[in-house]
Amino acid sequence: MKKKFVLGVLCVSMILAAGIGVSAEVSENHSQWAEESLISADEAGLLPNFFSDRDLTANISRIDFCHLAYKMLEQKSLISENNVKSSFADTDDKEVTFLANSGIINGRSETEFAPNDDITREEAAVILTNTAEFMGVKEDIALFDTVFSDYDTVSDWAKKSVRKMDSLGIMRGVGDNNFSPKSNYTMEQSAITMLKLFNLDVSDYASNVYEVKINGDLSLFSGEDKQWIKNDGKTIFTYDGPEEDIADDERSFVFFEKSGKWYFYIHNNKSENYSKNNKCTGIYNAETGNKDYKLMVDTLDTCQRATDRIEFADNYYMVTTFGSAGSEPASFITNMKLYSYDGEMLASSHNDSYLGCLLYTSDAADEEDSVDLGGRRILTKKKKEKTKTKKKKTKNKAHN
Repeated sequence: MKKKFVLGVLCVSMILAAGIGVSAEVSENHSQWAEESLISADEAGLLPNFFSDRDLTANISRIDFCHLAYKMLEQKSLISENNVKSSFADTDDKEVTFLANSGIINGRSETEFAPNDDITREEAAVILTNTAEFMGVKEDIALFDTVFSDYDTVSDWAKKSVRKMDSLGIMRGVGDNNFSPKSNYTMEQSAITMLKLFNLDVSDYASNVYEVKINGDLSLFSGEDKQWIKNDGKTIFTYDGPEEDIADDERSFVFFEKSGKWYFYIHNNKSENYSKNNKCTGIYNAETGNKDYKLMVDTLDTCQRATDRIEFADNYYMVTTFGSAGSEPASFITNMKLYSYDGEMLASSHNDSYLGCLLYTSDAADEEDSVDLGGRRILTKKKKEKTKTKKKKTKNKAHN
């Protein structure tokens, strides 16, 4: 086994030494940044023959973009027999005809396709969107809230497609938060976006799957029997749920940002308080899916419509619990505890009656060594800088 490994390394070294960086089926006329993706596209069988001898930095024509899309669908085994005659007067290309009859492309008019015209970026976005839906991606996926600075210059018929391709990570902008919809699309750009579409996990966007966008490329997906988190196109965390009697609307994923990074924990919240399933997980890194910190709380109960809560800052988090009392029960804070992410309790408080005062305990020497969270002053062991955090809570029932 060791000899085979060494031989493989030698072969790779010889190839690199000889300066052969790309497949023989990929033209040498391409941008360096595109090389790795072009090789992957060729290895996946996505590149038509004309990619071997043309300048891939040049604009791609409408008909060649169609050939690229057809080739990708062919590799997905999604091409069926097509005996319908073309409705376009300026081309009888069979691949264009198939895409047109499949609802993937449209002409410049009912009879004109303009096959040799360079395709624009907004036209490419529409064809990519239609191709994705032909592959099984549902129409109403979650879209980014933010749009490009030049979004107003996108044609009305292409606006949703531009947002959809950006949200799926298939086709992004050109820099400076611009999409440049009327600009042309190059051959190498087209091949790379087609590779992304080829690698798209369509099951993430099926009709029974709901997506909640957290931040940028970070999203939570909820399917029929599981939930998963994707970051930058990669699944970093999958949760099937350890309890069979936890309904989808009784599980919450809570995302928060600290020190410029996103984290999350999961709360299985049964309607009955003190249920064995009313549990919280540890704190997970939303970039890796790894459990980075232990969450020093097991349950978050609900008392008279007030739910125990956790508030996060960069260096600590606070757990607030509620109780109720009185002839007409009213909820009130019973305890607050401040923890470091290492699991150390920095401060605590308790309330011996709903009319009483919160009593704080700490090793802090004086009032100067304190932190103000939400108007409540907590004495701590060390002076902490006030920080603000973003917190986003998602419940599946809001998206069902």
